[in-house]
Amino acid sequence: MAMGKYAVDYEERVNYHQLRSGLADDLKRLLAVRTDILHAPIDQVARALNISPRTLQRRLAENSQSLAGLRDQVRLQLAAQALKSKRLSIEEISSQLGFSDRHSFTRTFKRWTGITPSAYRKNPSQ
Repeated sequence: MAMGKYAVDYEERVNYHQLRSGLADDLKRLLAVRTDILHAPIDQVARALNISPRTLQRRLAENSQSLAGLRDQVRLQLAAQALKSKRLSIEEISSQLGFSDRHSFTRTFKRWTGITPSAYRKNPSQ
């Protein structure tokens, strides 16, 4: 029995739904693991996900997400982990996350959390 047009359409819809519904989480996991693309242009990020840049933009927009917003979420998560571990200095964390300097990182971290990286490091449960 031939699969026919409807079977193919159904399969495409299922694949589309899976990609759309899990894309933000997949992208955040990818950025957290592959910090080399954390600041890469959208075409490199899309290539890592095996989709076109336009498809990535469309899927994110459909879910009211942006690449910049997801990058910030990952940067905050990585910053919080690094500050808790206390293995790296704040300057090193700042550099690894792509900030131009410690002051830029401090301002951004404070905007994200309401406290400075130093205060967070002293009491991460705040």
